[in-house]
Amino acid sequence: MPTPAASRLRTELVGYGIAQSSVRLFSDAPGPEHQDYLDLIAARDSSPDSPDGVAEAQGRPILYFVDETRLTTSPESSDKLLDGLRGRLACRGERAYLARVQTGRIHVAPVAFEDVAVSWTVYTPASVEGRTLFSRLVNGVVDWDEDIARGDGVFNRLRSLLLHSAGRLAETEELRPDVLSLLGRALFFRFLRDREIVTERDIPTIAPKASTWKDCFDGAVNSAATCRWLDDTFNGNFLPLSGRGEGYFRRIESLTRGDVFNHLTAVVLGAEPKGGSYQLRFDWGTFDFAHVPVGLLSQVYEDFCWHWDRDEAASTSVHYTPRNIAVTLLDEAFHGIDGAPQARVLDPACGAGVFLVIAFRRLYREVWRERGRRPDRRTIRKLLNRQLSGFDVSENALRLAALSLYLTALEMDPSPQPLSELKFQDLRGKVLFHVRPPESAQDRGPVLGSLGPDIGKEHDGQYEIVLSNPPWTSVPTELGTQMEAVARGVLSRAGIEGANSYKNPDNNPDIPFLLRATEWCKKGGRIAMALPARLLLKNKRIPSEARDTVFDLMDVTGVISGVNLAKTSVWRGTDQPFILFFARNRPPAKNPRTQLICPHYDSELNNRGEFRIDADASRVVCPADAKKEPWLWKGWLVGTLLDVEVIRKLIGNPNVARVSDFWKEQNLVEGQGYIISEKNETQRDAKELQGLPDLHAGATADFVVEVADLPRFNRSKLLWPRERKIYRSPLCLLKQSPGTDRTKGFGFLAFDDLAYVSSYYGYSTHGHPEAELLARYLHLVVHSSIWLHFGLITGAQFGAERNKLQKQSIEDFPMVRLDKLTKPQKKQAIDLSNGLVSGSDVFAEIDQFFATIYGLTDADLDVVQDTLDVGQAYRESSGARACAPPTLAECTRFVERLRQLLAPLLDQEPDDLAATLWFPEGRPKAGQTFGAILLGRPADEMDEMTYFQQVLPLADNTGASQVLMKLAGGGLLVGIRNQYRYWTRTRARLLAAEVARRHLDTFTG
Repeated sequence: MPTPAASRLRTELVGYGIAQSSVRLFSDAPGPEHQDYLDLIAARDSSPDSPDGVAEAQGRPILYFVDETRLTTSPESSDKLLDGLRGRLACRGERAYLARVQTGRIHVAPVAFEDVAVSWTVYTPASVEGRTLFSRLVNGVVDWDEDIARGDGVFNRLRSLLLHSAGRLAETEELRPDVLSLLGRALFFRFLRDREIVTERDIPTIAPKASTWKDCFDGAVNSAATCRWLDDTFNGNFLPLSGRGEGYFRRIESLTRGDVFNHLTAVVLGAEPKGGSYQLRFDWGTFDFAHVPVGLLSQVYEDFCWHWDRDEAASTSVHYTPRNIAVTLLDEAFHGIDGAPQARVLDPACGAGVFLVIAFRRLYREVWRERGRRPDRRTIRKLLNRQLSGFDVSENALRLAALSLYLTALEMDPSPQPLSELKFQDLRGKVLFHVRPPESAQDRGPVLGSLGPDIGKEHDGQYEIVLSNPPWTSVPTELGTQMEAVARGVLSRAGIEGANSYKNPDNNPDIPFLLRATEWCKKGGRIAMALPARLLLKNKRIPSEARDTVFDLMDVTGVISGVNLAKTSVWRGTDQPFILFFARNRPPAKNPRTQLICPHYDSELNNRGEFRIDADASRVVCPADAKKEPWLWKGWLVGTLLDVEVIRKLIGNPNVARVSDFWKEQNLVEGQGYIISEKNETQRDAKELQGLPDLHAGATADFVVEVADLPRFNRSKLLWPRERKIYRSPLCLLKQSPGTDRTKGFGFLAFDDLAYVSSYYGYSTHGHPEAELLARYLHLVVHSSIWLHFGLITGAQFGAERNKLQKQSIEDFPMVRLDKLTKPQKKQAIDLSNGLVSGSDVFAEIDQFFATIYGLTDADLDVVQDTLDVGQAYRESSGARACAPPTLAECTRFVERLRQLLAPLLDQEPDDLAATLWFPEGRPKAGQTFGAILLGRPADEMDEMTYFQQVLPLADNTGASQVLMKLAGGGLLVGIRNQYRYWTRTRARLLAAEVARRHLDTFTG
């Protein structure tokens, strides 16, 4: 039975849009759902400034809260206590808020370190602002919190201090090899101290000459004793030093004149080093390591190591995996798995152990849930020693992984005392495996690693889950050939047809890791990996066949696309589009299906390192279809099923030919312009081009080149002059990097021969019977939204790796053949071309012209325009529009379109179908999270409480962008995210289809 105080708190929070099921009270008996808050629960007895609980959304802490009646001291003292609490919560590295709950009102401020000034904002449950508070916190649209990076505060500060301290110590060159280990040891000791695992009574055992724990790194004698104790307790298995004993520390004391101990002691004490200043606005005292999660600490340390040795990290594809990415992979891998508490987990490229740490914690939670009681130390050590494995090529990374796993075991231990019983078994060769060949020089550079002979058959078929972020970076050709051989071996042993002819695309290591995982994983087990999206995006022969091979080998059950999340804070430092890949280790079914989830770009969420997974962005696709149409994966990743149907209409038109095929058929020429090289490379004769007007790199034009304004080409030599015939007019010249704004011109017409530089692709129509018309026609094609849309949906890079169109988008475009146009259509093409060249705004007419000749409907054009309006490729411009609130007119248009589509299905006229647009403040505006449409009920029956107490909490807990709720007595209440992308004409069409498929009975009784 909940206590009266607990019931009162939950009831009070309901008024702010917080469902009671979302509340975790720290006064309740701890259960598996409290695992992430055990540090805060443990502090309640000793700290008067501890939170009473937290409100979560999708398992993520959003709003910590305190009951102010518990703080019985003076208001001044209360404020000071709350500032301290904010600082401790900030150490957890979460984007969260803190609330002071009072009867009839609530004060809210962002969680931040004490040196960050914040203001408390007051809300009441009777106001719209109060009732929508939690939803706006979940979606990051409160107008008083614009510090999008606050959740990264502890990460950034710890990294800055580590880099700063390391830089100071490395000024002594002989000390540089040991800097990482020395700082890591001091940090580890600080962790033990802040967690009260090491106490004053332990100091005589650790460092007999130290009078207090504060002296454990003060001087050579104490530092040597403390490090000897760390080595003995943790098997010397992490953070090695180039020397041992007191003699080593005497030597570095002499080298640095004792300054090394000032820095190490500063880490332990939480202060600036004696005799010097960090010249930062924060120091080690900012952090309370009792509340810094181990996973976060290992991430910081791994990122620190990457910056410390950037060249080696880049060559071996080292990059840390953000915790939200890692947790998403792990949660999906564990979901519904049989025997979860006993599952064995492998990371074959474990780095500093981010995946192993979260897997360790998940196993702990599964055991807790199964047994109904918190696991003890013996169980924790069993999980560590028997159910986790990690491979890596880096000795330093494995030592960091060992450190992270030790810390995690101590963090989860319900009673980490006495010290004499904390000794761990050696993890090397049992849990953590070094897979760099002994002959590989100085532990540097890419090698076969986990794919090589150092990992034997004893690991085959041993793991229920293989979980990893394998290397992505292309390797040297010789190593790439070896990886290809590994892949062929896996495929051959699996009996895959054509195994011996498998080609690995571009010497990339990710696919060989993925294929090899099927041998480590048990039959029917699960494989979950963070991979570059090129696996799905590329549609040329070799990458397409490699992708098909992957889908032939395993049952790919799901993909979460990160294509729309590239170059955001979701994965800082990684500009490459990514996917989260999930498979069962079994042959695919006869007609396999894959759940594809494509989160949209959301500036508010993504800038905070978060992303939304909702049903709106989810669909089931058939991978076999993509074997026949390789572009389909790109279409599924960046568009809707309606976009795919538009592309199929273009390709399926009987009057079309690929532009490249048409050019070959007509014996026409095309090519990239001349290349200049100032280097000492072989130069070729360019006299044929002399005297031609020269469209050089700095030249400008609108839609037609005025050759009289161009200088004459006067070079005698070029690296690549190209054939003279590609410079013959008439010409349609396409910019190599045209951008995304067609009003600025994607290319030019030229009606005189001219030379052009390599930043242009030229299509010459010279010799065609309708040469000028064909040039003008192609020029119109590339200024149509239909071509833009085709490039976005089918082009491997546009809207994904690069937000610029590529030549492939024109080569592959299915152009209606010129001879299939009627005379009136040819005349219209000339008129439109003249209008474009003269500067007239004819773009809408161009779009309609091409819609007509392709047989597209107005609804198809809506799909094209809506997708371009909110597409990833246009993030800099329309991306802002996609995430902004819709206008009232746009919402009204949406409702009217919905009426038009649904009314015929109900045998009604559109005006007779009751459909009411509703927003909490009467109209869409910034700061709101959802609007609503009441369908099938009179406007005066709009139930606001259903919206506030059911629609918003359901959306918050599921991350949905659209919620459909059946109402008692008939009708639907539809909640829609307050962003323009969800209020387009195409979205109205998709919503109407959803209502027709699932909810028509709501209107018919």
